[in-house]
Amino acid sequence: MKRDPEYKSWISELAERYRSGQIKAAIRVNEEMIRFYWSIGADIENRQMENRYGSHFYEYVSKDLRQTLGLTRGLSPTTIKYTRYFYRLYSQLFKNHQEVIDDSSPENRQQVADDFEIIFTIPWAHHMCIIDRVKNNAHKGLFFVKKTLENNWGRAVLINFLASDLYERNGAAQTNFALTLPARESDLAQELFKSPYDFSFLPGKEKYQEECGSGSLCSVDN
Repeated sequence: MKRDPEYKSWISELAERYRSGQIKAAIRVNEEMIRFYWSIGADIENRQMENRYGSHFYEYVSKDLRQTLGLTRGLSPTTIKYTRYFYRLYSQLFKNHQEVIDDSSPENRQQVADDFEIIFTIPWAHHMCIIDRVKNNAHKGLFFVKKTLENNWGRAVLINFLASDLYERNGAAQTNFALTLPARESDLAQELFKSPYDFSFLPGKEKYQEECGSGSLCSVDN
């Protein structure tokens, strides 16, 4: 088959669509996972479950969830514990959501809504680093979430800036920004690709192969 310039251009366009779709899919899976973690943290905090079930509560939850879901990894005791830290950190910004909606201008209401959605867009490992270093300062945490998205920071770069005085120098001067897809080759994009699978949020491909059988239409490529 002769591959003329129009054909080659079309192939390049298809490849770009595919890669864009990969990033969008990774972002979507990550978002659902982080929302799930938020819900766990909210349950633990609002029901005072740690106080009710004792010092080994997180180990019990991790073990029982893994067993119920048939997981061999993910949902570790540390992850479960950090879901509570995550909820406690940012709920202080959004627990008065209704008051903001009732009393603020449309622009402020939209900003609060946007800020809430933004926290679900970065990988969980990034959140754990932020939680460790912002000392319950939700505004500082949100600042570094936004900076991660603006600059496509991987975890190592984020940790470096968390150790700096960037927030103290620039936190009050933050403005709104347009949320765009991470650059495909960036460290942030690569960590988004890995994050959902590291935490076993999606079923393994073995499950699909088992359900589909060995037929060529159903087989999962490596």
